[in-house]
Amino acid sequence: MSRARRHRNRREEEVDASLGKLGADFEEEELLKNGGEVLNISEVHLLLRRELERGSIGEPMNRDLLTLPVFKKCFEYCETFNRVKDESTVEQIRNELREYASFERQGEENGEIVDEKRLLLSRFEMAQLANLSIESAEEAKVLIPTLAPKDDDKLQALLDELSTKRKFSA
Repeated sequence: MSRARRHRNRREEEVDASLGKLGADFEEEELLKNGGEVLNISEVHLLLRRELERGSIGEPMNRDLLTLPVFKKCFEYCETFNRVKDESTVEQIRNELREYASFERQGEENGEIVDEKRLLLSRFEMAQLANLSIESAEEAKVLIPTLAPKDDDKLQALLDELSTKRKFSA
């Protein structure tokens, strides 16, 4: 298990993905404050493809995006590892993950929170589950160690839903 250190605002912070410590930029509060999300590869691919299409239909652009090395590498990476091709399925997957993440209380019964799907996934965990074609809860917990305390049955139900959506996407 390797650990990295980053310097930010003259203080040192420890970064260890296996413990869910990804640095200040990925803290839930920081993401919410900045209105940000952690995008999965399919979402990034959609954004990059839209930019390419926008340039190809005549809107003014200074230069062809594929001539920019960073854009080209990002686009090629997304083309290689993108698991979902159509926009509606990308959106369905995001919505399914949000439903399972469920950051808000869904309802109460006798003072107890009632929500069958709630897993309290972090945004990073959501992106990783969307990026990886994981088949079982056990595999998910090995590949994404922060999922270890999550309920196996709920996690498996989510993985089954994601798998179904991927299989039936165009």
